[in-house]
Amino acid sequence: MIASYRKDKPSDFVLSSDFDRTWSRALGKGGLDFDPLCNCQDYDAAKFRHRMKSIELAGNTATAKFDLDAGWGDWSPMRLTFVRERGDWLLDDIGSKDMPSLKRDMAKAAPGSYGIGE
Repeated sequence: MIASYRKDKPSDFVLSSDFDRTWSRALGKGGLDFDPLCNCQDYDAAKFRHRMKSIELAGNTATAKFDLDAGWGDWSPMRLTFVRERGDWLLDDIGSKDMPSLKRDMAKAAPGSYGIGE
């Protein structure tokens, strides 16, 4: 998923049912003005790098922790949390140093108020 940024073709990700509801409610018909998977607005595909720190598995939850450089020489700690639903591992939250939980931030937002307009 993260390695696809080096090819300048970020892969789509499939959200868990809970994160999808939270995401849809928070954004309404709008979108984000940043890419939450790289915690960036822009990136340099040729210099995009990541360093895996750990992968933890606890029942139906998996957490991947890694450092990410979007190509500008600044490393940022990131976290992806996945849950197992109907046999598939689906993205359930994204965390960074600046935003420990995107899902929690979105859940606190008024409907349609998160991100940018239509």
